[in-house]
Amino acid sequence: MLTHAVRIAQYLYPAAYLSSASAVLLGPTLDGRLFLSGRRNQRTRIRTLEIVQNEAPDHPSTAPAIVGDDQGEIRIEVSSPRQRFLEAFRLRSEHASAITDKLRADMAARLINEFGSPQAAADAVWALARENGWYREGEGAERYLTTRPSAGKVAANKAALERIVAWHGEPFGRLTHDGFEWRWRVTANKAPPLVRQTAPGKLPPFVESLLPEGWLAQVLHERDDRDAIRHGKRFMSNVAVFADRKEARSTAARRPASASRSVRQGRGIHWTVCRSIKGRAGAQLRGETSSAI
Repeated sequence: MLTHAVRIAQYLYPAAYLSSASAVLLGPTLDGRLFLSGRRNQRTRIRTLEIVQNEAPDHPSTAPAIVGDDQGEIRIEVSSPRQRFLEAFRLRSEHASAITDKLRADMAARLINEFGSPQAAADAVWALARENGWYREGEGAERYLTTRPSAGKVAANKAALERIVAWHGEPFGRLTHDGFEWRWRVTANKAPPLVRQTAPGKLPPFVESLLPEGWLAQVLHERDDRDAIRHGKRFMSNVAVFADRKEARSTAARRPASASRSVRQGRGIHWTVCRSIKGRAGAQLRGETSSAI
């Protein structure tokens, strides 16, 4: 059905033309919608195909296109690059919502390439907008064309963090927190099989089991697991979490030659958490851990 969508639409509505995303794709969208512009607003559903038609402007700008299917080629009118770009800025329009950000950016690049500069493309789009009374659409199109380089930069979440997880001093994976959930990504082939993300969005259980808990967690005043490993830690195991690769290399360089054998046997060399606690609690904790070791 979707393969012959354009042929079906041409048979049902011979006076209509492809518009919106269908004018770019020369066919239906991934969700099975085919967008047309014609004499009236109407919607037709045929099994998995949905033909969405809106009222065409008084002075449409169209161009011929060729679409092929199993039965051959057909010629049909489609919206011109200027008109389909204006259609992307129509208010409360299903035709406009079907044009994705990528399609809109491709349309803008196509117009700038044709007319030579963003301002010249905006002037050409405005000429068509005035003929049809699409003033708001013309303003939106001009704003997008002239300010797109600065507006294209998406503000990053500064609360997001990425940490390197090392095994015996060698990085083998990355922990990423985007401000909402965790993501675990293996970066080495020799990763321990225990470190894996069993629940999407959650901290890997093996790493979570190494976090401070009980009295130690109260002393550190850590609100959650993200706050616990934000600054990076070395645990009394073979796993270490570093803020960046430079810190991982410097830590590996400071480790004595005998440390490798001790770490691989499961004996902790030093505990960064102890040194981060000040006062009597830190001294008491350092004494307890040194005696335990």
